[in-house]
Parts: sequence; structure tokens; C-alpha cells
Amino acid sequence: MTQPVVIVMDDNLASRMLPAIILRSFPFKVLECESAESVWPLLEQHDVSHVLLDISMPGAGGVEVAQKIKAEPRFSQMKLVAYTADARMTQAAWLASAGFDAVLIKPIKRFDLLSALDLTLPTDSDNETRSAQT
Repeated sequence: MTQPVVIVMDDNLASRMLPAIILRSFPFKVLECESAESVWPLLEQHDVSHVLLDISMPGAGGVEVAQKIKAEPRFSQMKLVAYTADARMTQAAWLASAGFDAVLIKPIKRFDLLSALDLTLPTDSDNETRSAQT
């Protein structure tokens, strides 16, 4: 099993740092960016499995980025999660139709973050299997 690579895209440093810190406490590779423009080089340089996208950002927001990602066949398996402070449930259906796999409402909790990204933590038996293979 390969290590998940997660991009956290948010223009607000504090909003970007919280999920990044949570995810870095697990065996995930975490990349951060503060704009739609800066996400593309990361997608080109890394085998990204998940992207946490802030919806409301200056310039292109998460919806525009998600639609561009979903339009690329090479990213078809990538999990996209909307990351928003807007807690209206009516927006959740619209975000799903825009290409998001899940919606995460700020402020976040560790369990909600992992659940929205559909990430599971390695079990002790996974670690034992990896150790036996090396």
C-alpha cells in the first residue's frame, strides 16, 4: 500500500495548518498551498491521492479547481474534499454535483477530517507485514 499524499489548499494560514498538523501526525505525506495557481505544480510533481480544497478563496476557489481536476482523466481516482465554513446543508448537494467526494465543515475535528478524506490508519498488523517484507 502506498502512502497517501494529501494537498491542503487554503488561503488562510491557520485554516491550512490545522488539517496539515492533524494529517502529519499519521503516515501521510502532506503538501500545503495557498492558492489555486499553486496547486497545479504540486499535482504535477507528486502522486496526489487526496485534495482538501477551501471553497471561498480569492481568485479561483475550490469549486473551480475541483472541476478542472475532475476534467483530467489522470486524476480520476483522486479524492476531493470541500473545506468550508459555510455550514448550510443545501450547499453540500451542490458541492457534490460540482465534483467533490465529501464536504468538511470548519472548524474540523480529527475524526471528521479522516472520515471526509476516507483515510484509514494503518493497523499494527499492517506495520508487522511491512516489517516482515523489509
